[in-house]
Amino acid sequence: MLSFTHRPQEIVPPFFVHKKNGRQRLILDCRAVNKRFKKPPPLALGAGSAWSQVSIPEDSTLYLAQSDIKDYFYSLALPTELQPLFCLPAIDCRLVQDWGKPELCGLVGDAEGWVFPMLQVVPMGWSWAMWLSQRVHQHLCLEASGLDVSRIVVEGRAAPDLSDGEVILIPYADNLNVAGLDPLRVQEIKNVIVEKLRRTGFRVHEELEACEVGQSLGFRIDGRHGVVSPIPERLQRVKLALKWLSRQPRVRGREVERLLGHCIHFMLLRREFLSIFRGLYDFIQQSYDRRQVLFAAAAKEARWASHLLDLCTCDLKRSWSTVVTASDASLSGIAVCRSVMSPESVGRIGSQREPWRYRYKNRPAPRAHALDAEAVDRLDPFSDTRTVLPSSVYREDPFELNEEFQEVPMDLLDVEKWHEAFAVHMRHPEHITLLEGRGVVASFRHKFRSVSEFGKKHLHLNDNMAVVLMCSKGRSGAFPMLRVCRRICALLVATDSFLSTRWIPSEYNIADKGSRRWEHLRREHAAGRSQGEERLKKIYERCYPGRSQESGVEDFRTGQASWASPKFQAETRGVEEPKGEGREAGATSSAEDRPSQVCGSDQPGEISSITSSCPGLCQKDSRFPKFCQDTKTQVETNHEVRRGLLLVSKQYVRPGSGPSRRHKALGCSYGRVPRLWPQECPAQVKTCPPRMAKGGSASHEASNSLAAGGGHGHEDGVRSTAECCTGSLDDGCSRLTCGPASV
Repeated sequence: MLSFTHRPQEIVPPFFVHKKNGRQRLILDCRAVNKRFKKPPPLALGAGSAWSQVSIPEDSTLYLAQSDIKDYFYSLALPTELQPLFCLPAIDCRLVQDWGKPELCGLVGDAEGWVFPMLQVVPMGWSWAMWLSQRVHQHLCLEASGLDVSRIVVEGRAAPDLSDGEVILIPYADNLNVAGLDPLRVQEIKNVIVEKLRRTGFRVHEELEACEVGQSLGFRIDGRHGVVSPIPERLQRVKLALKWLSRQPRVRGREVERLLGHCIHFMLLRREFLSIFRGLYDFIQQSYDRRQVLFAAAAKEARWASHLLDLCTCDLKRSWSTVVTASDASLSGIAVCRSVMSPESVGRIGSQREPWRYRYKNRPAPRAHALDAEAVDRLDPFSDTRTVLPSSVYREDPFELNEEFQEVPMDLLDVEKWHEAFAVHMRHPEHITLLEGRGVVASFRHKFRSVSEFGKKHLHLNDNMAVVLMCSKGRSGAFPMLRVCRRICALLVATDSFLSTRWIPSEYNIADKGSRRWEHLRREHAAGRSQGEERLKKIYERCYPGRSQESGVEDFRTGQASWASPKFQAETRGVEEPKGEGREAGATSSAEDRPSQVCGSDQPGEISSITSSCPGLCQKDSRFPKFCQDTKTQVETNHEVRRGLLLVSKQYVRPGSGPSRRHKALGCSYGRVPRLWPQECPAQVKTCPPRMAKGGSASHEASNSLAAGGGHGHEDGVRSTAECCTGSLDDGCSRLTCGPASV
């Protein structure tokens, strides 16, 4: 394992980590050495989550056999020319000679008497260590068993079919898993591979004979019930840690990150649970090395995860639903279509995951790949030369993902095979990606109305790649889309279902026509925009006769009072608006010359004004008489303008868009047309009823604190009423005679 040299090229410091059996694992810090090597090519590897891809018949039992290679990495020899790159820290040459080894008696150190231990085996920590060990193990397994490379379960390729009675292999570094429906065949293949490993020179231990229950890659495999679940002991420890986090302790983000890694490992069986976490990611990013109280949102997510981790299981016997759905969305609506297909076709399409298309060597654009494949299939091989041209030329490696990604067959997207389930008009403007996500949620809400669809795998088609990848991943970084993921998660958990989403080109999306049914109603649409412009022009001509639309259309569109602008007032008075060049520098107009405008004023008077929110303006202002006089002149000379504004208010102000209850003026209703123009004079107070006059209240007096300027339901209003009382309380009688109200 070791040799010695006095001319090292790199030093790799060692450190240790705990193993599952309580012993220490030697790891070398090879970060400096890894910079000398290029990045290893991608390797088809089967992780623990690959078990969720396996499917078995409902009336069958899955059998599992295992083996493990002892000290696997240190059993692989390192080439001689690479050994000087992996040297341990120097030691004294005399200590090596005292060991009494004959091969070390003539060892000579450097000028200072130091020698460097040099590794002769593959070090753990080298960037190519996992690549070499995995290839060696896979090659020996296939050579001994005689199976094809397609029988190896890897992440990025659909799992092989077990219904034919053949076994599947999951070699992962030093671990070997053999699974199948025939226990004799499983045991035979496992024994053949173990014998091959021992003849090669590896030491095999921890063998597990073919059985129904076992542990593999961090998960528990129950072959009798066909259920894959986390190991109970590890799951319980993670749940206790999450419950502790839900109490908002003081913790570092580094510690939360380790716990979150265990949760993600479990949730890979059901990726929809990944949508739980958002606040925990924010806490890790903001407080990675700083200890502080956990965020309230992160504590809530930890409590959610502690209860939902028990549901992170995968049913290998779950069947595919024969009802396939497809959704599409436009800016005006969403539509969902349905079709019935055979379970074999649905399983073949649904077993592919869209993120896998980016792992293959040949990775063309999705749309070009789908449309070109359809075009080539329709070509005549006897007349068109494009049918014999190679699609791509690259070096094939049996241990990498060489095959092309399988697109959804276009013959299954025939319009005659589909029918529209429903379509919805979306009235609120939202981003198109969010609308596509809402279409996916709506399709499953409609589908899960039938109890017969519970507990199955479901295939859904969509033409938005971002939404398809989001559903395949289980979460999104954008919070609006994360809420969509959580709704999908709630539906799948409540119905015990599994979701597989596939992408199709927009040209072949059956639901595209139904989603554009209300496209002509959108304001952004060309037809709707042209109709709105014509309507706006007609209203403007009626409101402002004789004026050009360009001069005041901006004020008209924004809803501002164009009559308050100096230009409009100058036109109504017949006075030319002063130009900027004609004014003298430093000349300013006084308050008397400027027309007054009181925002929100309903009843202007000589002294004050009553606004729609009831409190009065009690201070005197010399500008009010002039303001009322100007208003009277404008109203008398511009009756057509007033009529136009009232017409606009009736067409553009909805009855339900009035003021809120606390800001509502007394005696008015939401259905009343608002006063957009100051009245000619304040409304005259009507004669009070005889019974009120008999009680002592005159027409200019108020009998309670609900009068204009008074308080409603507050102590200040009660005190102001008591101050203006001129009567008395006799024998519990509450008849009050009040003085003039300050309006």
